[in-house]
Amino acid sequence: MKPSEPLAMAHGMNPAEQGGEAAASAGFDAAPSSTLRGIKLTVAYDGSNYLGWQSQCNGRTIQEVLEKVGRQIAGEKVNMHASGRTDAGVHALGQVISFRTHARHTPEVWLRAFNGFLPTDIGVIRVEETSPVFHARVHAVGKCYRYLLHDGPRPEALAQRALWQYSRPLDLARMQEAASLLQGTHDFYSFQSGGSRRRTTIRTVRDIRLWRPFDPAAAAESATAQSPTRFLSYPAEARPYPLLLHPAGLIVLEITADGFLYNMVRTILGTLVQVGTGRRAIDWPAQVLAARDRRQAGQTAPAQGLYLVSVDYGDGHP
Repeated sequence: MKPSEPLAMAHGMNPAEQGGEAAASAGFDAAPSSTLRGIKLTVAYDGSNYLGWQSQCNGRTIQEVLEKVGRQIAGEKVNMHASGRTDAGVHALGQVISFRTHARHTPEVWLRAFNGFLPTDIGVIRVEETSPVFHARVHAVGKCYRYLLHDGPRPEALAQRALWQYSRPLDLARMQEAASLLQGTHDFYSFQSGGSRRRTTIRTVRDIRLWRPFDPAAAAESATAQSPTRFLSYPAEARPYPLLLHPAGLIVLEITADGFLYNMVRTILGTLVQVGTGRRAIDWPAQVLAARDRRQAGQTAPAQGLYLVSVDYGDGHP
């Protein structure tokens, strides 16, 4: 199975049926309207084969592929804006994208046409018509990210592009206690990488949790938690993640915040891992916060374990 096929199947698509024939059979009307319409896409993608979201001159990106397909469907150039720019290798389960167009297709036709033209490692989950002034990044008031980490005794050969394989066992209880120190409103200057200007480095972490989804006790606790996006919270015997040979080693980190700095989630996890190995004290993340110095934090965790799960727009926008 190709790496992109699980994503295609998750959307009910047969990879063998993708291409122009499927898009043509969608029956979309390319006749333009004189009125601009706002379109909101919710998109999932496997970022393994892309240099991130933003278009670049030196490689293939998610934005480039989506805009090319959007142009084919709309019969005009479309400029897409994402809720955030995911890096090379980072995945999405619920990236939100906005654009404006004169095309008058219904959301159902947009959905069928996008999934007819797109490669199987990118899938459009939902299409909504919205206000032409809606902007996926500007109007976002919060996001949820998830990171998959594995500390099992042997490498997970079939899932190396989907998680971080860590070579030492981790103490989850220590990591959970350390993570709780990061909840709330703090200056996360120490947890950002350079390369992105921000007016402020203060962010509010609304929720942060870690669990082992294939540990029966932890799975039961997660299933009853008030998490906005419960994930892999099934009992161990359900085995909902068939690529894992040793599922008991899987650790899930989920963070919901009003915004994120560049590499913030990956740096938080790299810091918590140091606590989990016992190399650092449980209160070390609080010391890192106070230092306001990136050099005091842990490593930046690899990109392939990170997933953008969902974007919150509050009550003001769809």
